[in-house]
Amino acid sequence: MPMQGRYRQEDRIAPVYTICLYHGQEKWDGPRGLKDMVDFAAVHSEAEKKDWERAFIDYPMRLICANKPMDCSGFRTSLGAVFALLPLRGNKAGLERMLDAAEQAGRLVVMDWSSAWYVYAFFGNTGLEIGLNDDGLTNYCTWNGTDGPIRGVDVAQSMLSIAASPGFASRTDTEFLDGVRDGSVIAGVSGVWNAVAVQEAGGEDMGAARLPSYSCAGQQVQMASFSGCKLIGVNAYSQHPEWAARLAEWITSESGQRLRFEMRGQGPANTSAANSPEVQASPAIAALLAQSEFSQLQRVGGKFWDPVAEFAGSMAAGNPTGAALRAQLDRMVEGVTAR
Repeated sequence: MPMQGRYRQEDRIAPVYTICLYHGQEKWDGPRGLKDMVDFAAVHSEAEKKDWERAFIDYPMRLICANKPMDCSGFRTSLGAVFALLPLRGNKAGLERMLDAAEQAGRLVVMDWSSAWYVYAFFGNTGLEIGLNDDGLTNYCTWNGTDGPIRGVDVAQSMLSIAASPGFASRTDTEFLDGVRDGSVIAGVSGVWNAVAVQEAGGEDMGAARLPSYSCAGQQVQMASFSGCKLIGVNAYSQHPEWAARLAEWITSESGQRLRFEMRGQGPANTSAANSPEVQASPAIAALLAQSEFSQLQRVGGKFWDPVAEFAGSMAAGNPTGAALRAQLDRMVEGVTAR
């Protein structure tokens, strides 16, 4: 029952356990108790200072530094997954550590290896090349290369190692979102088109960053990505050219691009919309800009997609046929460069 203005002998108060959760990236250098905040030097003599320090009843602070690795197995909510990933924010060699953190938390890091668009991430910054020939139709590809500091076989072995981790799974974009919603996915490689859905599922726990590096041939390789753009055009043979032109103008207008960002989380092409505070504060857009340094314009012919997806599917499954990696790479390149 509520107290009536006085504290009775039989009354008790609820227990309070005070903690400080520190999630900064720098080492904690603040006080760890009330005593650390008291200026004992304010007393008049050294003897009085020592008396005060000896008699002072401290109130310690329970400090949790989330920027240090911790055992997150006891968490029953997605907060444990967040704590597991926080120490990796400033780590540029993060993929393997992310997988370890996911395994420890009983969750997954996911990426769609059934899509060659994502698989490019492993080859793009290795010195191995893919691109469009001068005919504008066929591809050149050296992903099976045997020279240089990183060979095609090295990339394949790294992919097999990643796939073997209990903290990894190859998932499509739809499966990635399902995992975010049910809490089974701790992190995933995806595009800005999923930013709104991830935000709705993860709430304040949602974050974004550029792609991590991964271990390959004894070194850390920054994961790459394709970049590109979409053009809005009006067909000269449109039955309603004036309305078609108006639609194109609205889609590319400031209001149209703002609405596109609000509904889909994709970066506006309109400069006024792109400079808005909302866009500038978007974690997904910031991550995209950080990743742009390691991106290559997507210029590949139609024969690129299926052979790469077939090869990556074998790697994701742990090379179930046992076929030589070099032979699988040669088969992939043969398909990619076919006329």
